[in-house]
Amino acid sequence: MSHQTGIKASDELKQVFADCREKDYRVVKVGIDIGEEKLISLGHQGATGTWEQDYDALIPPLIEEKEPCYLFYRFDEKDSQSKYRWLFIVYVPEYATVKQKMIYAATKSSLKTTFGSGQIQNEILETSITEMNYKGYISHIEHQEAPAPLTASEEEQKQMREEEGPTESGSTTKQSHLKGIAFPVRPDAEDKLLALKNGDYTYVRLCVDIKNEEILLDDSDSIELNALPAKVPTDKASYHVFTFKHTHEGDYLESKVFIYSMPGYNCPVKERMLYTSCLSPLIGFLGESLGIEIAKRIEISEGAVLTEAFLMDEVHPVRNLHRPAFAKPKGPPGKRGQRRLLKEEN
Repeated sequence: MSHQTGIKASDELKQVFADCREKDYRVVKVGIDIGEEKLISLGHQGATGTWEQDYDALIPPLIEEKEPCYLFYRFDEKDSQSKYRWLFIVYVPEYATVKQKMIYAATKSSLKTTFGSGQIQNEILETSITEMNYKGYISHIEHQEAPAPLTASEEEQKQMREEEGPTESGSTTKQSHLKGIAFPVRPDAEDKLLALKNGDYTYVRLCVDIKNEEILLDDSDSIELNALPAKVPTDKASYHVFTFKHTHEGDYLESKVFIYSMPGYNCPVKERMLYTSCLSPLIGFLGESLGIEIAKRIEISEGAVLTEAFLMDEVHPVRNLHRPAFAKPKGPPGKRGQRRLLKEEN
């Protein structure tokens, strides 16, 4: 599914991007000329100090409170190919119109590709001008690196572990509850999965037969990404294996994505818990028994989220390697401190 607006970079902006590789640019500001349907350069600034020192000196003056924009901000570190790492900032204030918010969100991926996604080390979205400073950046990174809250399925698994205790399941088809429930996969489902592995299909949907404790084939097809959302049922849970064909940093890839769809709490509790418990053993079976390497496991509640942008962010997440390091303060020079243990004299 194409998530982009068709808005492309102007020749001037392409030249600015080329120059920032050769010149000492610290920050480049980009905007959208909606009338001309082009991404345009709105200015750039050179480095004067370290990236931490330059952050507050350069970024806030470039921001117009009510006008959305993109910023590319260069770190001082380089990658293994001696190329600088960059921070990508999307500034879309609450003042922006709905049209502006939609266009800036839909054009983001195209802009990153034009700049070079491989050089973008981290990405942040800001909606308030008060957060467009170094303190706001650090707060964002700390929040990004904090442990994520448990999903509904993870909460259910936690509840199951607490209720069941350390006992083994009585069914011969089940493993320990700590490893999940390993229902057998029907032969016809195995055949379709192997056909997907070999490229004969791009999509296979599986479901759990609760009564017979089996994993069944529910659908198989050769589809493009734009047809994937319609394959997600709105009234029942499902497992989906999809071959995501795309390019990343100039390479053509066919990544196998495993999608677990659960339409909210419309499904009975027993169904939700069984699908959650069968999840890990099934993925293990795909890899160990069928040799299908899963690039990413995704949990969704509706098919509408399965856009190209969403899958790209899931399969190729931007990682941050710039967490500030804090040195341990040294003790006072030339002093060893007081003696703590005195031997009592007789």
